[in-house]
Amino acid sequence: GYYIDDFDIAIRECSFDDLFNMIDRASLLTSDREKNTIKLSLNKNELMISSNSPEIGKVEEKITVESDKEINISFSSKFMLDAIKSFNKDKIIICMNNDSSPIVIKNSEDTSLVQLVLPIKTC
Repeated sequence: GYYIDDFDIAIRECSFDDLFNMIDRASLLTSDREKNTIKLSLNKNELMISSNSPEIGKVEEKITVESDKEINISFSSKFMLDAIKSFNKDKIIICMNNDSSPIVIKNSEDTSLVQLVLPIKTC
């Protein structure tokens, strides 16, 4: 299985509703042409979800999380929303190592379900 200690970065007790709604809103400014790409930026205790479309505009949403790490990683909003939806819990755990390894999403109570979301390389 996947253990939290196996990862360089772990966002514990992340609110399911907050994260889902942030990604959902940011995805409104993406397009299939750009693979529905949005960016997750973790700067110590601040998690920011952002997307930028030259034709439409830019969105940035922030929440406070428990972490002391930093990372910038891009992924498909569609795949991330599908992964998060499968949990339907109040709190989820997001684990990462770097911007080129998969994002691992799990529930702290039930270890039988683990979701992987692959990152998207951006320039």
